Amino acid sequence: EPQYETTTFNIAGVTFTDGRYKRQTALRMLKFKDAPMDGSILFEFEQYDYEGQQAVKIIANDRILGNVPTDKVDDFIKKMETHSDYDIDYVVKGGGDYPFGCTMTFTWK
Repeated sequence: EPQYETTTFNIAGVTFTDGRYKRQTALRMLKFKDAPMDGSILFEFEQYDYEGQQAVKIIANDRILGNVPTDKVDDFIKKMETHSDYDIDYVVKGGGDYPFGCTMTFTWK
């Protein structure tokens, strides 16, 4: 069994709103598998500039969940550029009195 490198982080910026979409709503839909998160999940990663810094937006089925944390951005971009294949595991936490959050683990192939 080959040893693969992994990257784990909590998605940043999960309490922000994008236009009329709350990221908390997207995370709740992901946790409870509500539409449009009720089938397969397509994750997308969009690089952009935030106040002069590289940033990476995390999108699931066209809904923004949040960002790669600032201290992980450079390494994450480098791994995305050098690994054509990876697995994603995610766990959505929270609900009730606590905001939803999401821990993502990437296994780089």
